[in-house]
Amino acid sequence: MIDFSVVLGSFALIFAGSGATAETPWDAFQSRCLAPISDVSEADVEGLRMIDNAPDWANVEWGEQAWANKTDNYVLIEGGSPKGDPLTCSITIAPRFDSDAVEAFKTWEIDAIADGSFIRLDASDMMRLNSLQWREPQIEVILEPALDNVGAVLRVLETNLES
Repeated sequence: MIDFSVVLGSFALIFAGSGATAETPWDAFQSRCLAPISDVSEADVEGLRMIDNAPDWANVEWGEQAWANKTDNYVLIEGGSPKGDPLTCSITIAPRFDSDAVEAFKTWEIDAIADGSFIRLDASDMMRLNSLQWREPQIEVILEPALDNVGAVLRVLETNLES
């Protein structure tokens, strides 16, 4: 008798390893930035390559560590350290990919507010949410819209606020 769980598991590994589906900027933000920092961990850069010369649309500042994925549809910038610096992580999205990420953020925002884990902060040119009582220090999740030649930015950072 054939064990289909083994067959399906093997197929899933082959499919995942083939690069058949590219990691979207929103998926990368959730898994590489938001989830680890929510769990008081550093950004997940496994499988990314460190880059010295980021594209202009990434707007990497001097001293920041920048990482890119295989398809170059986003650049991850990380900060913070185990030495006590506030944790931060952002995904700057290549301009041609930012509309999908903006829509995904809006959908996530509705759910995050509805389940009581975040509140919306007033912000004229960006979307900002602050965590509530489930994490200290609180975190802020921000969507900065694309400007001129700079891609949209999804950012999560620790604040100095306590619940």
